[in-house]
Amino acid sequence: MSNEYRHVELLTGDVRRRRWTTEQKLTIIEQSFEPGETVLECPRFTGQIG
Repeated sequence: MSNEYRHVELLTGDVRRRRWTTEQKLTIIEQSFEPGETVLECPRFTGQIG
């Protein structure tokens, strides 16, 4: 038996898909090419992801 634990986050309630305009998507992609950035971190930093 392993002593390994995994973190699981359960979201409850009204969870909706995020919808971005084409302009927002292009901005996120452009930002992701900056040194040290990732596609996921860009929208978080700009406040586009809660």
